[in-house]
Amino acid sequence: MKQEQNQSQLQPAPGTITQTTVIFTHTPKKDWCVDAKCHDNFVYVSGHTHRNMFFDDGVKRIYADNQIGYRNESPHLKSFLMDGEYDYFCNYEDGIYEITSQEYQDFSRGKNISMTFNRQVNILYMLKKNGYYCFIHKTKTGSLSMLNGGALKKLNTKDVNYYYDNMDTMISTIKTPLDKFTSFQKRIADMVKENFVVSEGSIRKKMILFVPLKCEKYYNQRNLSEDRMEELNVKVKKAYEKLITFITQGENKDRYECAIAPIFTLGNARFNRFAGNDTNASDGSNNYYIMNAKGYPDKPLYSFDIDATEPAPEYCEQPLLYTLVFLLKWAEQTKTRKSGLLGSILGMADTMASRFLKIPGAKDFADRSEFLRSKLKKEGDGYEIICDPLKFKGV
Repeated sequence: MKQEQNQSQLQPAPGTITQTTVIFTHTPKKDWCVDAKCHDNFVYVSGHTHRNMFFDDGVKRIYADNQIGYRNESPHLKSFLMDGEYDYFCNYEDGIYEITSQEYQDFSRGKNISMTFNRQVNILYMLKKNGYYCFIHKTKTGSLSMLNGGALKKLNTKDVNYYYDNMDTMISTIKTPLDKFTSFQKRIADMVKENFVVSEGSIRKKMILFVPLKCEKYYNQRNLSEDRMEELNVKVKKAYEKLITFITQGENKDRYECAIAPIFTLGNARFNRFAGNDTNASDGSNNYYIMNAKGYPDKPLYSFDIDATEPAPEYCEQPLLYTLVFLLKWAEQTKTRKSGLLGSILGMADTMASRFLKIPGAKDFADRSEFLRSKLKKEGDGYEIICDPLKFKGV
């Protein structure tokens, strides 16, 4: 309780000019404070979980990515810059440069990319062109691999200049479908804000669930050093930042129940990549991926566990549970507002339907409500209740 009280004193007074506040603790904030939300522009440094987690978008800043665990025989110190998001190579002109492993990690941190990169490198190239970057590793035998975070993807052509010369084409291949997807996300957010409005004074709440699908790729990495499900949670909030700001600001936070509820559709299958063409597309568009009629990659490829004999989904019931609990909560609130003759008539109708027609009545659902509420997943594995006017957290 003392730590909890002290935490409230860390918020700077309005109008004061302060240096960046850095909070060093053994455990993450959610373990020592009822309010697990991080203060904007504070830097939180912690360990304890044995799962490396890093996020820094310049506002929310968490550095828990240097955890030793029980078997690490080479512990070392890490550093971070007090600035928020930054471009480590911003002063470099377009071209090809040899860089160090540490410079690559510093660049990734500046771009808020969480990764583990402990491998030995021979030659590491940074390719910069028109504001975009590509990182390529060259082995002693001359083989080239493109870096994706800490992972390597082997390249067929052994000439770095080839990839620099074709960067514009490769970027267009990736950016075109991504821009379409981002535009679709914006349309969803705008549609919700325009049409999912709670009237002022209305007792009826509304619920918005963010349900990322097919999250096995990240979920199955939870036993490794990286906590990818928490990273997924942060990415969802970043992708729908404007919508979530709309939901959580002012009186709206008392009108919308909102949560992030990832599900793992098959459980033992993980997204690997989209199928690609061996050559450029016949229409001359230089699409590497096999595209559908709407211009999106058409054929996702999955990796399956060797011992998988049948699907092993997890958490697929959670969106339905959230919906049922929401309806029960809404029914409870509505019931308390009904009185007089109308309330008596509705009560009699419910009793008759339950007794004579064998239709489940309000009491039947109420009897099961505690069971349903106990099955709600509220945190961990990327889950988070963002707004809670119906007190799901208190269930």
